[in-house]
Amino acid sequence: IPDKINKKFQKILEDKYGKETDYKAIIFETAGVKREELIKRYLAMDIGVVTPVMDGMNLVAKEMIVCNPNASLILSEGAGTHHQFLENKLADNYHLVQDITKVEAFAQVMHEAVTQPKKVAELSEYLKKNGVEKWSNEFLYGKK
Repeated sequence: IPDKINKKFQKILEDKYGKETDYKAIIFETAGVKREELIKRYLAMDIGVVTPVMDGMNLVAKEMIVCNPNASLILSEGAGTHHQFLENKLADNYHLVQDITKVEAFAQVMHEAVTQPKKVAELSEYLKKNGVEKWSNEFLYGKK
């Protein structure tokens, strides 16, 4: 599926800009990436997209935010990070996909992220003060 998606987007770009382009509007990968390359990608991204059906801590979203506080972020309701930010009244700092199975709604959120970016700098500051150690202690022993 990732190869089909990448090929489809590449075809759209080639039709619009010609065959000589190496620009990638979307990088969709499922294989692991070395840390150095991953950090480069986080720094280069305009929008980070983390949209699981259901997940726990979503460290990927947190890595994106800490590496690039000038980017925008799209989360799904299934992202554990969304619930953490929601509880801490930070939900206005990112775009939310409420149902990832609704293609048109997902596309609308993508469009909003491009045309009305929300910077994640406030989320980055929050994460610096509320790291994994604090989260795990609260999870295991409750909030103090």
